[in-house]
Amino acid sequence: KTSVVLLDSISTLLVYNDRETVQKFVHSLIAKVQKANSKVVLLATKDSASADALATIGQFCDKFAVIE
Repeated sequence: KTSVVLLDSISTLLVYNDRETVQKFVHSLIAKVQKANSKVVLLATKDSASADALATIGQFCDKFAVIE
């Protein structure tokens, strides 16, 4: 049975934590969810403060979509 983990919002995590910590957390989360044969949906707002972190986190993902 497939489950889905929804993380809303990476942007908020970046407000309260440094970029490297958030990137490590998201990478770990993605790895654990994939190992459990589940899916993860990550949500974030695209702004100048989070652009670098989102570019790095996007490398960990199978699919990356921008909704405007």
